[in-house]
Amino acid sequence: MTVDVHEGHVSLGRSVEAENVIPAIERLCRSVDGVVSVAGHITYWAEGSGVSTGE
Repeated sequence: MTVDVHEGHVSLGRSVEAENVIPAIERLCRSVDGVVSVAGHITYWAEGSGVSTGE
């Protein structure tokens, strides 16, 4: 996972194993004091395919 923060704006990147963890990651980032916005550029691995999907 990559995280870049500039003046309270968070940009997330990379790939995770399951799509359902993406909203949790974004929600946790939004809960941090000082965070103004969160842009998720996270992909996930489609189960059993070896193919990354998402944004």
